[in-house]
Amino acid sequence: MRKIEIYGKEVNTDNAALTERYTELALHTALIVASSLVIYHFLLLAGIDVWRQDSIYYLSSYEDKLASEGRWINYIFFKLIKVIPAPLAILISMVSFAVFFFNCAQNQYKEWKWSALIALAIIQVPLLRIQLEWPETVIIGFILLALSSTESKKIPDYLFFPLFSILFFGTYSAFYFLLPLLYLGASSFKYNLRILIIWGFSFIVGYLVANSFVYFTTGSTIVISDWRRPNPISDFGDLIQNILTIYSYFIDHTRKLIFSVGSLTFILTAIWWLTLGNFKIRLLNLMLVIPSALAIYVTVIPYGIVVSDRTATIYWAIVLFTMFLYTPPIFGDRLSKLVGCLLISTIIFVLFSQSIQSTIWYKSITSTYRAEFNKAIKVDPHSVAKTILLIADEDISSFSREIERNLGIRNIYSEPFGSTATVSSAVKTLGFHNIQICSDMESAVCIEYSEILIGSRRDSDENFSYFSSVMDNKKNLIIFKTRNL
Repeated sequence: MRKIEIYGKEVNTDNAALTERYTELALHTALIVASSLVIYHFLLLAGIDVWRQDSIYYLSSYEDKLASEGRWINYIFFKLIKVIPAPLAILISMVSFAVFFFNCAQNQYKEWKWSALIALAIIQVPLLRIQLEWPETVIIGFILLALSSTESKKIPDYLFFPLFSILFFGTYSAFYFLLPLLYLGASSFKYNLRILIIWGFSFIVGYLVANSFVYFTTGSTIVISDWRRPNPISDFGDLIQNILTIYSYFIDHTRKLIFSVGSLTFILTAIWWLTLGNFKIRLLNLMLVIPSALAIYVTVIPYGIVVSDRTATIYWAIVLFTMFLYTPPIFGDRLSKLVGCLLISTIIFVLFSQSIQSTIWYKSITSTYRAEFNKAIKVDPHSVAKTILLIADEDISSFSREIERNLGIRNIYSEPFGSTATVSSAVKTLGFHNIQICSDMESAVCIEYSEILIGSRRDSDENFSYFSSVMDNKKNLIIFKTRNL
């Protein structure tokens, strides 16, 4: 039996051939299964009818969003984005995200099957599907992300980073932090340092351009929304407080990542990454990876704003992609690919199960609210001047929990439906667009509507539906809670 020498070790050619066959079989099987899981998840997402309340689909103007977020490209193409069907927007977004990581992997690996498996694994990240609950809002950002992965080698880095910083600030600035992944694999410390310097300064360019656009359009610079809980630094105490706040978000997202992948699988994959391949290249890769992964946290320290789970998609994707990267290892190319394929396949199944559970939860909750509101409303939308949701936030929160209990569903990572505003989109999908939220009963107008309701005949009190509605003499439709849980 003939033996050959690989990396200074004698290897049985029959065993090598057998390992190669098993590796190819495992890789092909993993690609087919992973693709099937992605298609199934897409079809489930495409069947959703109700999106988040501040999706572009439900906005009549983008001026308020421009003033608080600075997404000037979304502002320019607002009318176009608004008519893109949600299933198409989701498909384009998922494909674009996969294309970016496929090209990143190709820059390193040069084997399309392995690159495809890595890309299919990354788009299973459960936090990504949270972003798709606003299917049209970031679609241009996703397209630009895919475009950046094809243009990074064609455009000089000193032009590439400023250009895409400006573009991403007009759509979704967090995607900008992924761009250093396109430059992994360099064997030079000086080259990586150059990339980091250009990348860092270009971030400022994008921010200044977005702020300038907002200023010349609205007369004011970007004003951060209250829901982000901003705490601008005015003294040293604010700095420490913001660092601690952002650190808590980082720890929370890291804990969720390890929980999501599974501690044992995470550790095994980390060991596989650390022990195989050119260790010097991996260390140089970390020089770009670590700043990229931490950027979503470091850049918000001056304002101490919320770093949501959907924003942490960037952090999760960078960590997982870095773990999946493969370079020819010391102890045999084929065997390590087989081990890596099995580990990535395991992670794909784990991530898919959580993603699909969250999508089923979201679809079930929104469908139930839409059906309940549809039963409660007995009038044509065109006959209504204004729709008032006279429902307390705690009632919505309670009803959401009842839906979860009745349907046996559970929210893992999505933002909860715990306020009246969060379910208003279910009413908008029924054709009622001029909506006023009365959830705290503190304003004079809401008190007035409450008094109208008390004085009205409430024939629906015995109705089994959770909500009901009445019309006042001004053609205002008042929707209220009918029964207690």
